[in-house]
Amino acid sequence: NPEYFNYYPYGVTISYWYYQYANPGRRLSLSKFDIGDDGWLFGHTGENPDMRFIIENNNTQVRTGSLTDGEWNMVTVTYNPADNSLRSFTNGEAVGQNTVDLIPMTVPDAQILIGGAGSDSIDAAIDEVRIYSYPMSAVEVAELYTATTPEEEFLCIDDGSPLAYDLNDDCRVDLADLAELANWWLECE
Repeated sequence: NPEYFNYYPYGVTISYWYYQYANPGRRLSLSKFDIGDDGWLFGHTGENPDMRFIIENNNTQVRTGSLTDGEWNMVTVTYNPADNSLRSFTNGEAVGQNTVDLIPMTVPDAQILIGGAGSDSIDAAIDEVRIYSYPMSAVEVAELYTATTPEEEFLCIDDGSPLAYDLNDDCRVDLADLAELANWWLECE
């Protein structure tokens, strides 16, 4: 039912894993747009290696960065109607932000295309496409990424408030911080 994907007034999160095989050229990993000006595109729009999420109605875009590294990368875009923020993430880390008001824009009648069509078909692999009817926070995007990565991998989301006992600024309070404290304590008179 295409109506399930017409929820801009509530926000949206689009996320998937992407593996680029060759020079992308103009390739659209995901899209929902009518020929003309309505909808959105997620992919490469030329010879630039940066992937972009573009709102066609007014050409607002955010970049996810270059994804031609021969690795799997998780790309995510969120739209939050509360502050009209359009944000992009690569491998759980924020990489781009823009402002756009999607609510007054025409919602496209088109279906969501995965992998492109015709000459816009991708020369890449896509896995675990997820579309949520709400905007995920930076922490939720990071958790989505780290849920599928090795246990020792983590992301530090900087919300502006430092951890009270993180003395070496590695986003963890652990034995290394205790060693810093002991070293500092021994230097005090």
